[in-house]
Amino acid sequence: MEQKVQTNIRHYIGFQTFISLLLWVPIFYQFQREIGLSDQDFFNIQYWYYLIFIICEIPTGLLSDLIGHRNCVRLGGGLMMLANLLPIILANFYGMFIHFALIALARALLSGSASAWIYESLKEQKQIELYHQVEGKARSYALVARIAGWSVVGFLMKLHLNLPYWITALTTGIAFLLSLQFAPTPPVARTSFRWLSFFKSFKISTRLLLLILQGAGLFILARLFLVNFYQPLLRYHGFEVGSFGLIMAGMTLLEAFTSHHSHKLSQKLNHQTGIFILTAIVCLGAIWATIGSSLQVYLGLAIFALGSGVAFPFQKKIINSEIKDPLRRATLLSLESIIQRLLCALILTAAGPLIAAGKIEEYLVSSSLLLLALVCGTAFLLKRTSAS
Repeated sequence: MEQKVQTNIRHYIGFQTFISLLLWVPIFYQFQREIGLSDQDFFNIQYWYYLIFIICEIPTGLLSDLIGHRNCVRLGGGLMMLANLLPIILANFYGMFIHFALIALARALLSGSASAWIYESLKEQKQIELYHQVEGKARSYALVARIAGWSVVGFLMKLHLNLPYWITALTTGIAFLLSLQFAPTPPVARTSFRWLSFFKSFKISTRLLLLILQGAGLFILARLFLVNFYQPLLRYHGFEVGSFGLIMAGMTLLEAFTSHHSHKLSQKLNHQTGIFILTAIVCLGAIWATIGSSLQVYLGLAIFALGSGVAFPFQKKIINSEIKDPLRRATLLSLESIIQRLLCALILTAAGPLIAAGKIEEYLVSSSLLLLALVCGTAFLLKRTSAS
């Protein structure tokens, strides 16, 4: 039994490490500018990315619960590998649009399935207490891999414009091969699963909805700040493109350290309280990095990274612990992702014109404060729900 558990954990950590090693993240904004896309094109593609993800998320969650988490992970891994070849094959607006559309579909397939697979695998072996530690280690190893890749991505882009995408296609291919080694999880009786029963079960879980909203503030800020606004922000502060990967690698190093040891903090700090505190820290770090000098940008990004590293394993543990029915685990995790991406899409709708007009400071500060208010409001409602 012990050997099977360790094998499952190794395969899961390896998969999460390679599937998330998207080497192009620090430079894809610059890549799109190099192939002739405008700022408006960039944000339009990002808006559609979130919209496609939202449309796909519930159907893919249902699919995962129906055909098995392992099969859904394999399908998502294969699509992710294909998606990273599109910018090489078709280097224009349509190529980038299809690239992100496929990534959205792959992410939708993976968002609940991978966590559900390892959770059910550990539960089968009566080792569920390892879940938080496994998620923390998986995230930390993935972050360490990104440090190595992102620190040299500027150099690789200078060698050849498409090289970051070639390497990313290779790493996601390795992840796909690892997913083929995933062990089957115990079958569940799916004959009783119906759309109406799913929505009924979710409708009465007010606490689960509030927990999802509380975690959404953290996810949205991390996603928008590190993916959509990171490169325009550094350009705004006068940083060279070649430094983008190095700065992100430094942030990732700090995030990896706190993520790896997050399970230790969980023994001293309530998860629900922790999410609230950590999201507040992350918001303040984002604001400081936005409005400060070059030195303050570094410090703000460091605070942002340290808080993010602890918070994400906390949130995964909270949500998975709250879901009691394994039949609906992947579907409910998919619903969590829908809420997160929907809010991201709404925030992005006004981004293109404002960023192009040089109002990035006002936009990022107001977005950070809005998300902090969301977290405060959901924390208050959670307290009242628990009291009642």
